[in-house]
Amino acid sequence: MSNIKKEFLLVWRVMNIDSAVRHTFFILIFLVFSIISTYGLSAFLQESILFLALKNTIGLSLDRSLAEIINYGFAFLSSVLFFIAFLETRSLILLTASIFMGFVWFDDLMSYHEKVGSWLVRKFDLGSFLSLRPQDTGEVLAWAAAALPLLIIFLIAFVRRRAGDLGVVGHFLAGLIGLVFCGIVVDLVHVAAPLRFNVVFELVEDGGEMLAITYIAWLSAAVCRNASSYCSSVSQ
Repeated sequence: MSNIKKEFLLVWRVMNIDSAVRHTFFILIFLVFSIISTYGLSAFLQESILFLALKNTIGLSLDRSLAEIINYGFAFLSSVLFFIAFLETRSLILLTASIFMGFVWFDDLMSYHEKVGSWLVRKFDLGSFLSLRPQDTGEVLAWAAAALPLLIIFLIAFVRRRAGDLGVVGHFLAGLIGLVFCGIVVDLVHVAAPLRFNVVFELVEDGGEMLAITYIAWLSAAVCRNASSYCSSVSQ
């Protein structure tokens, strides 16, 4: 446990000691939080033409909106930066993180779970499960089908982990758990929630996704810029 804590804190130190990365992502996180807050305010100022235009432009829950484009960019950036760090250190954990974020980018861009979920509903005539609609049941199964190979890849990388990998895993899982919780768990609760709570669930679900992906992008940038020095400090 002491090694896990040590590596976790070392990664956090790397994320903050690199002033270029720290300042960049503090600004980005502030901008993302401002976008989420503006969307929330628009729900209470619907008579304002300006805020109505901002709400439609930001579109937390809309495809191809500003919020979605930000998620595309950060997910793709994270995948590339983790892959560059993998090429430098040959850490399978970093390769796994790259694959995970590549899938997140692919899913957002191609609407994988919506399209595959819809196909599963038609193919197997899926019905409702608990309070979920057939489409929701199909999307859960689509997520499960994608999660299984990703889990196998992670387990292989975890078994073959090297010094320093546990710290990266800790921070990556923190962001990934936030992403999964907001994108899947809150999404399923949102379906059954009364319409009057729609904006609240959009802020938690889609806003939470944006913040989680921004945090993972911060991690990927810090690791990519300091991969060798981080591994050396862990080995000492």
